[in-house]
Amino acid sequence: MAALQERLSNMGFDVGRTDGIFGPQTEAALKDFQYNRALEPDGRCGPLTLRELKKLERTVVGGRPDVLRESVRLLQRGPSLLGVVVAIDPGHGGADPGFTVGDLCERDLIADLASRLEARLLASGLEAYLLHGPHESPEEVERANRANEIGADLLVSLHLDAGKSPQAQGVSSYYYGNARGSSAVGERLATLVQKELVSRTDLVDCRTHAKTWELLRRTRMPAIRTDLGYLTNLHDAAALGSPEFRATVAEAILAAVQRLFLPPDLDPPTGQLRVPTLVSRKGL
Repeated sequence: MAALQERLSNMGFDVGRTDGIFGPQTEAALKDFQYNRALEPDGRCGPLTLRELKKLERTVVGGRPDVLRESVRLLQRGPSLLGVVVAIDPGHGGADPGFTVGDLCERDLIADLASRLEARLLASGLEAYLLHGPHESPEEVERANRANEIGADLLVSLHLDAGKSPQAQGVSSYYYGNARGSSAVGERLATLVQKELVSRTDLVDCRTHAKTWELLRRTRMPAIRTDLGYLTNLHDAAALGSPEFRATVAEAILAAVQRLFLPPDLDPPTGQLRVPTLVSRKGL
């Protein structure tokens, strides 16, 4: 399926992300290709369709088409945050507490952080939705479906970490990507979030990484996951237990989201952007 998506995309048909999933966008692209080749547009990749695909292997010059389309959509929105929909995924909930070390529980800390981020986003003019409450923990596929159903523009998944060694520490961020391709906007957002967090806190920089986790793969919007420190590390645990620290994390993520929509000439240095309440309603 990923090979079909890649072939269609290289010929200029919009399949969305090359994720190996035969979703509505890939089906529409295949039907469009069939129609243009005078085939029955049934959305099935039969012998006649395969033959036509082999005949036409024209590539688009100037970069991967899916990357270009994703970047164009971002530029078309402009710098305003008004109307931007952000889905927030608390990594754990309900009977799934995540990592628990002493008095610190991942589920409870992330629930608090998710609520802070939701409030900060809403106060700045965005639309923000928690994908689940503190008393449930749906599977990743269900979380992705919920984000798709609300038509989110971005998804931010929040987690903590734990290690066998108490020396393991730091923050890391993840976006969708594999050998066939990646989410360009997801990578950009993950990079911005990572930089803002490292700049505004003293968490160790564990960098950004491409992953094919179900939540990142099945969402139709740019999606990232951020692991915000190790509960098994004394330094990280002390920080995570602080309400002031969690407020700083929420502010850092908001700043990263705003920077995602800013053109290069307006993008401020890392750690310096402060997003006022309702800034988007004042015409930024």
